[in-house]
Amino acid sequence: MGQLRLKIEESLAMFFLAATCIFVLIGAVGRSIGMPLIWSIDLAQLMFAWVCALAADITLQHNGHVVIDIMLRFIPKLLQKIMNIIWILAICGLLGLLIYLGVQLFFVNPNRVIGDTGLPYRLINVTIPVSATLMLITMLERLYKGATS
Repeated sequence: MGQLRLKIEESLAMFFLAATCIFVLIGAVGRSIGMPLIWSIDLAQLMFAWVCALAADITLQHNGHVVIDIMLRFIPKLLQKIMNIIWILAICGLLGLLIYLGVQLFFVNPNRVIGDTGLPYRLINVTIPVSATLMLITMLERLYKGATS
């Protein structure tokens, strides 16, 4: 299931990144020929928000986030495993808080729109709880693997 989810997230991230580039290109071409399309940048920002949301979890699944482990190298393996579990639980708690606050943000201003597009700003706000939920799933999978190995 983890590999399937990773492939879906990577495909969506690539789609949103391509869409970001296309909307920026459309906006630039429109401006250069004297017909600015101000909605194109708004849509590019929306797409880029989704790229960032998905990329955070993709990077987490690939263990690509910055790790400072200089002190952990010098302690026994059992203590390393215990500290790793504690860190994962702390991260899960923070992600849970981010989900909770992200959902609250989603409901704060339902009438706000994205620039001139008329699209609800909630499409950007929802990236926070979605990204945090995906990362929470990844961390829980990591915790399960670490606890069962």
